[in-house]
Amino acid sequence: MAGVHGVTGARWKAGLFVILPMKFSLLGVVVGLFSVAATALPAANLSIAGDANIFSAGHGGPPGGLGQGQSAPFVTFAAGTFSTLTFSSVTGSVTLDGFGHLNNPDGIGSQPVMSGTASFNGISGISAPHAGYLVGVFVTDVEPADPPPSILDFTKSGTDFTTLSPLINQTFFIGDGLTGNGVGTLQQFIIPANATRLFLGISDAPNYLGFPGGYTDNGGSFNATFDFAPIPEPATTALQIVGAALLCVLLVHRTAKR
Repeated sequence: MAGVHGVTGARWKAGLFVILPMKFSLLGVVVGLFSVAATALPAANLSIAGDANIFSAGHGGPPGGLGQGQSAPFVTFAAGTFSTLTFSSVTGSVTLDGFGHLNNPDGIGSQPVMSGTASFNGISGISAPHAGYLVGVFVTDVEPADPPPSILDFTKSGTDFTTLSPLINQTFFIGDGLTGNGVGTLQQFIIPANATRLFLGISDAPNYLGFPGGYTDNGGSFNATFDFAPIPEPATTALQIVGAALLCVLLVHRTAKR
């Protein structure tokens, strides 16, 4: 069985930390305890077409009627598995008018200064500066139904937030995942405890205001790479607390020797 890197004379066996009859350092044990964490996951990646209708989230397809686009792509996961979501990269551009006028992931480009879509089929609408920006919505295994959550209005709150806590079935602004347009720090999205799917798409409406629609003349696409931070298991947290206590002992011991 392979040894744990950074811990001298120690190995993991059947979930227990076993000290082998070898010389080891207290600092090495502390490092080992802090290194215990949930298994790191590879970054997820989705391609989002310009006509990916976010209001299809949790349903069998986009709402009926003309100009409703296609179903939004999504990823699935077990409820209570992850705590936060960040986007390490969002690239590409979309057009909303059929004439090739492009908007970037933050919706900045040609059209317009703001847009707002009404709630529909249990999924909340959204208002935000510009249009054609990347949005997301968390859903459960239960199909969304009215009444939807409240509409998030980013024309008032701004899109430069550092942390956002959307509700289930509540459409939220993602853009390029940074606090600024192509610059700034990664924004952190708190994942609802009962969420099992994340949908990514575009919020659009005829003339950029009103009920969902107007996807027929949309084109282009975004490519999003994102990471889910796992919720530490109770045993992991306990071991890290022990590691912190041992580190305190080590520091006190070293101070006393001086």
